[in-house]
Amino acid sequence: MTVWYSSDLGWSAGQDVSSAFASLLSSNKFKAGDTLVLEDTYQISGSNLRLPKDFTLTAEKGAGLDVRTTSSTDTSALFILSDGVTVDNVTFDVVNAPKTSYDGILPAAGQDYHKKRILVVDGDNVTIEDSAFSGNVSMHVDVQGGNNLTVESSLFEGGFYQLRVVEGDGATISNSHFRLSLGDGIKTESSVAGDGPSDMTVTGSFFESNARDGLDTAGGFRNGTVLNSVFYNNGVSGFDLKSSYHDSTDFNVEKWNTNIRVEGSQFINNPNGIVISAVDRTGLLNNSNAEAMPHDIHISDTIFENTGSNSGRAFLIKDGYDITWEGVSLLGNTTELRFMGVSGLSLSGSNVGGTSTTGAARNLSVDQLWDGSAGPVQGGEAVDGSTPAPDPEPTPDPEPTPDPEPTPDPTPDPEPGAGGETELLFYRSGNMEFDGSNAKVIEVAPSAATRVEAATVSFSFNADKVSGSQGLVSKDAGGTSVNNGHFTSYIKDGTLYVRYQEGSASKTLKLDGIQANKVYDVRTSFGDGKVSLWVDDALVSSQSFDVNWLDNTEYLQIGANGWASQTGKAGFRDAFDGTISNVEITAGYNTIASDEKGGTGTSVPAPAVDINPVGGDNSISQAEAGALTLTGTAQNIADGGLVTVTLVNGSAETTLGTAAVSGGSWSLDGVDLGGLAAGGYTISASASNAAGAARSEEPFDVYEEAAELPELPDLAEVFGIDGAMEFDGSRSAVQEFAPDDALKLAAGEISFTFNADTVSGRQGLVSKDASGTDVNEGHFTSYVSNGTLVVRFQEGSTSKTFKATGIQKDTDYDVTASFGGGEVALELNGQLIGQADFDFDWLDNGEYLQAGANGWASRTGEAGFRDVFDGTISDLSITDTSAALSDDFLLV
Repeated sequence: MTVWYSSDLGWSAGQDVSSAFASLLSSNKFKAGDTLVLEDTYQISGSNLRLPKDFTLTAEKGAGLDVRTTSSTDTSALFILSDGVTVDNVTFDVVNAPKTSYDGILPAAGQDYHKKRILVVDGDNVTIEDSAFSGNVSMHVDVQGGNNLTVESSLFEGGFYQLRVVEGDGATISNSHFRLSLGDGIKTESSVAGDGPSDMTVTGSFFESNARDGLDTAGGFRNGTVLNSVFYNNGVSGFDLKSSYHDSTDFNVEKWNTNIRVEGSQFINNPNGIVISAVDRTGLLNNSNAEAMPHDIHISDTIFENTGSNSGRAFLIKDGYDITWEGVSLLGNTTELRFMGVSGLSLSGSNVGGTSTTGAARNLSVDQLWDGSAGPVQGGEAVDGSTPAPDPEPTPDPEPTPDPEPTPDPTPDPEPGAGGETELLFYRSGNMEFDGSNAKVIEVAPSAATRVEAATVSFSFNADKVSGSQGLVSKDAGGTSVNNGHFTSYIKDGTLYVRYQEGSASKTLKLDGIQANKVYDVRTSFGDGKVSLWVDDALVSSQSFDVNWLDNTEYLQIGANGWASQTGKAGFRDAFDGTISNVEITAGYNTIASDEKGGTGTSVPAPAVDINPVGGDNSISQAEAGALTLTGTAQNIADGGLVTVTLVNGSAETTLGTAAVSGGSWSLDGVDLGGLAAGGYTISASASNAAGAARSEEPFDVYEEAAELPELPDLAEVFGIDGAMEFDGSRSAVQEFAPDDALKLAAGEISFTFNADTVSGRQGLVSKDASGTDVNEGHFTSYVSNGTLVVRFQEGSTSKTFKATGIQKDTDYDVTASFGGGEVALELNGQLIGQADFDFDWLDNGEYLQAGANGWASRTGEAGFRDVFDGTISDLSITDTSAALSDDFLLV
């Protein structure tokens, strides 16, 4: 078993290693049981590169592969993983994939993502750990076959499906972060034979801001468990537990969603926490096979919370049975259950319910919800004791590292006991320009002056780019054998990282959203058992961690990262491209320089004051405004110091009172703003110390509280066609129904599912319309036009139209269009596409109803249609929602 290092292979940073990697595999130089250690980041493109059995691909911290796709339509894998393969500590970044801002639920291949798959698992006992995947591709990890997959402490960003499991039992996904997918974080699907994954465990993981679902089990989740995981701000649901029936294989017991447990988890700010459904695509589900619907599902000790003004629900159950819960908390604006019984089968809905309690929203930050750490760590797989790699071929001499500059005069070694909070240990003034080359990096030899128990590092930076990894200020080295007070700061793909390491332990502080061509003022400090980071004088993070520089003998780098050096020696990597200004290191925790070096001339750090959201979400009713408690934080203000709180209304400011600081926080009770009219206002807070003054503002809204709405009565279906209607693009397949008084509705809801065999041209779906403009009483039509769903409401000479782009063929779409109470709306796959004020009803609509065509070819009140459909329309239902209307329109 050979351990190969990328430097042994003659690879240099940024090199395209596509051909070299493929050759090493095809020539069998990489053998079963070997290990490849990536020491830097390299470019790669390729197709179906199979890693041999028990092979390990690992990397040093920050190293990995910049993947380039060769075509937006290429569906091949970059790597295929055989039995026992381990991928450890590797960063995969698809650098040429679309950088889309798409935030819907129907991304288009080639436009919003490339179809490439990065890792395809085709073996048992594969492990992916401490790795990071980014870039909008079809899938980062696709499990096509293989039992006992392990995914641990890995980060996934972007992509359509981040992790798909088609076949394979016993997968364990732990302590991993799935965020910002264009579709789902984890997706299960079944094989052609109907086999689906089972015995999967998801534990300690975080599903954040995925466009559709955090976890979608369309292919089954039998004997599955979700433990201690967080589902936050996902577009449709946190957990979509779905059984989908296309043909007889979908009733295979292997694909059932049964014996499923959710324990100790949190569902925060998802429209639906858990959705459970049985989607009958072809009309096969009936009383004889109804037991295949999702069942034996139990949720315990789990929190469902919605913190904003929009309500959410814990459970949306469309079909299923034996679904129970206990110890469930419903916090904030959260309802418990909506049961729909879409199938109409008697078994559906039996033994559904549980116990729950209600409470106020906690309004926790992301860091408070999940304290896990996913992605690469320092070092990788241990390789000691393995056979060394063969001698490499001669390689060109590397670019020389410039000699380090001596410690600048006149900074002498400190005398015993000297110093204080403002003792200056190091200072480099002015703007230092860097161009990404090694030649510009500034490197300073170790000095006894910086061997202190506590210090503050301050500097400003302005990056010309924020992609890749670029060092800022560093006092670190490579390897893991000596880690005495190591410190480094760098930006990577738009995130600022500040990392402290003591021995085998480390703490990383970070700030997302770093932009190119923008100045950031950074201050980071250690001492007194904690480490902290401020950016632009705002506290980003503060954590408990014991670290000091008493034994730190590393070189100081400005404009690079010291990870390439051996301990105590010069050397660096990840050169910076941009400007770094005024680097200073002062003794003591959270200190600033004295005025002789251009500082403030005081040992007191500048104050900072902040205001917590008013009322929890900066939106309060007039009733709530009458008895408010305003709270916030104050940095560098001594206990007993005062924060002045003011109401800002346009140009007028009214002092509401003063609050005493205690332990870095302040609170002003009994604030009466009950006389405010509905509208927007601002709360300001100000405080000062010897270093100066600070002021913060927090905008908020006051709204007029609506009258309590009555409980909605049951709604009545006035027209329905269960099951699937097949259309072949011919006129003979269109279904047309004469006008019926039952459809003369003041308010209604039209719902159906469609699956198009083609999305080109214009094809009618459901229509109650006619041609011409003479009579337009409540005309309605829906159709697909060149990949766009269009739904149109027309009353007289005015109309409202909603559109959803990205419609694809051979894909199911659930449509709900509703009208009444002066509003019209469209939902697609459970997500609101649009809602508008529009007076519309069917009270005078005397048109024929068409399924599978558009009524624009008919005269008013007569049969006739055009734009016939090619595909399937299922479960067409029209419901009278008039009874659900009060003074306000409710979209249900």
